[in-house]
Amino acid sequence: MPLFDFLYHKSTREPPDQKAVATVQAVGIQKPLPPAAHDLEQLLRQLRHSEIAYACIRIKKKAMADPRLIVQQRQGDTYVEAVGHPLRRLIMRPMPDLDETAFIGTALASIDIAGVFFAEKVRSHAGAIVGLNPINPLYMTPRKDASGTLNGYTYTRGSYRVDFALEDLLIRDLRSWDNPPPLAVAVGAIDLDRVQTDFARAYFNNGGQPSGILKKSGVLRDQDEARSIQAQWAAKYGRGGNGYGAPAVLDDNMSYERVGSFLHELDNETLRMFSETRVCMAFGVPPLIVYTYAGIVKSTYSNLKEAWANFWDAELSPTLKEWRSFFTWALLSEFVGEDAIWNEQYRLYWDLSAVASMQEDVDAVQARAERAFRAGGMTLNEYRMHLGLPTDTAGDYYLRLLAYAPYDANSAPTVDANDVLAGKTDQPPAKARSVNPAHVTAFKAVGTAPIERRVQREIHAAALQTYAKLIDQVRQEAA
Repeated sequence: MPLFDFLYHKSTREPPDQKAVATVQAVGIQKPLPPAAHDLEQLLRQLRHSEIAYACIRIKKKAMADPRLIVQQRQGDTYVEAVGHPLRRLIMRPMPDLDETAFIGTALASIDIAGVFFAEKVRSHAGAIVGLNPINPLYMTPRKDASGTLNGYTYTRGSYRVDFALEDLLIRDLRSWDNPPPLAVAVGAIDLDRVQTDFARAYFNNGGQPSGILKKSGVLRDQDEARSIQAQWAAKYGRGGNGYGAPAVLDDNMSYERVGSFLHELDNETLRMFSETRVCMAFGVPPLIVYTYAGIVKSTYSNLKEAWANFWDAELSPTLKEWRSFFTWALLSEFVGEDAIWNEQYRLYWDLSAVASMQEDVDAVQARAERAFRAGGMTLNEYRMHLGLPTDTAGDYYLRLLAYAPYDANSAPTVDANDVLAGKTDQPPAKARSVNPAHVTAFKAVGTAPIERRVQREIHAAALQTYAKLIDQVRQEAA
């Protein structure tokens, strides 16, 4: 019987009924609330009733569609992918009905929910690992010997029972006093968010009216009369009643006194964002990525790319590094031996080339290429390749900074950097000329602005003529 079992199983037991605050009393803490349960079964129930926690775990699982865990072998000073390595084949298809994305996603979800991940090592007759079968931690209990030493785990579900030795399991257990699972940390905020949802539901079920007291003149005969009045009021003005949303009409013998609060009196927006951001914080997910109310109100869709980039940098990238280290010693050592790992002959590596958030912006790449071309760091054809354009037959040249003049790719300017620093150029120095006193007088009379404009025009015209001559010379040499 296969042991693969999704974490989100259906339980035959329903969660305890929790009354909405608005239906029983005015808003406010009337008595201390019981502490939230932290056992795994209760945590799974909380997960099934928290859209935000579910969305945070789901977005992490979906993000695992792009990274590839590959095996690399050392060749000289670099590492190259060991194509077709048995461990890579195992990760690609851990079980016949399980692919790499689902396997890694289930591992991450199990840690977020329970703080531990179990997978059965399916071995061939020769003892090689040929399958990895994730197991729901809810059904796993530790098994110890007489001295209290852990020697295995037992899987129990109904009447089905399997005893596993430690060497038959892939186990990553992060449970400790200083590292509880994120779902357990967020359970308080999850409970608050759920109560607010129940409050809103009860509010509208009650016809948009908060809790109140119906006062009747005189003395009620018995509790049956009280329940009858209560039922008539709910049937008429409750959700689905023929008086739903309409004002109540009472006679002299009956009056209504409000004791609850309207939604606008609660600053419901702040309360919602308070609980939502704390749930997302526990899972390390930006609120905008899972489209919570807090994320949408405080951000815009233009911030979504930055949110994803931050999500990868701050949460997913370090998480993948931790899993790479774990898989190195828990799985790679089964295929290549620990000596090869210690000697750095083999290693595991996450290929993130398909992760959109990890790629550089196209505009930034093209802008950097343009700067490199203008600075003479790449040829025109190399620049065109960055733009995705075909090469030019006369495009294998650099722009040199001396005068932005084109030179052949295999040639260099006749003047080097030391000559430029010494004041030397390609052209012979011009003869010194004496200053005409009349020009000095005219300069003082009209100021510097007209002369500067004239000098600029002459320099511009001379540069255009020089550039045109050089272009003709290059074309003639190329022909």
